[in-house]
Amino acid sequence: MMIRTLPILFLTLFAICSISAQNEKRPAYAILVDNTGSLRTQLQTAIALAKEIVKQVPAGSFISIFGFATDPSSGSQIAKIAIGIQCTTDRELIGKQLNTVITVPGQTTLIHAIHTAAQRIGSDKPESCKDFSERSLVLITDGEDRASAMKASDLISSL
Repeated sequence: MMIRTLPILFLTLFAICSISAQNEKRPAYAILVDNTGSLRTQLQTAIALAKEIVKQVPAGSFISIFGFATDPSSGSQIAKIAIGIQCTTDRELIGKQLNTVITVPGQTTLIHAIHTAAQRIGSDKPESCKDFSERSLVLITDGEDRASAMKASDLISSL
């Protein structure tokens, strides 16, 4: 599934980058890397793709990195969204963050993660994130959601 969608993702990303380069305001990008067990064999490819996306976005763009984490103290096997780094222009820091991504166990809450990531680059953004010209959310995932309470139709409405 991921292999078939990559050309579309790159085409979309390059189109966004071309348009954004013409704007005075800086764009914001959020990259959600699915690091759950279903992508374990492709995790290094997903990380390499995220790094390439970071290289391609316009200089000075705000970038946030999201992934998944499992809370071992809760006793549940639910992989929830984890904020790796948020609203930075520091490419070196982003690279270091991506180098720490590991596979986590648990049922993926992908719909919830997309909703949360969109909120975090929208109305719930931290003060370190200034106003920007546009927001883009890039998903690197196999698309499997196993445990979100939110329905896809509700996600689409909220976006």
